[in-house]
Amino acid sequence: MLVLDREKLVDLLLENILTVTFEKVNGEERVMKCTLIRDYLPGDIDISKMKEELTPTVKKPHQSVWDIDAGGWRSFRWDKLKGYEIEKT
Repeated sequence: MLVLDREKLVDLLLENILTVTFEKVNGEERVMKCTLIRDYLPGDIDISKMKEELTPTVKKPHQSVWDIDAGGWRSFRWDKLKGYEIEKT
């Protein structure tokens, strides 16, 4: 299992496009290009709330992200994350 700092990864998502690799609920491996960069997101999303959800008392089991290729919201489970890379932009 990949050990990571959730806050650091969210910070990376807020400033970069990442390619994340994770295991889907059905066991398949999924590779997704995603971000939380404001310019890519639709509507009036309050990104600061996503960081608030990472406090020690509220850690959610999944992370919502904007899927660049699908043009929609997707999520991955933290315990199924296998790795990530920062995309060159």
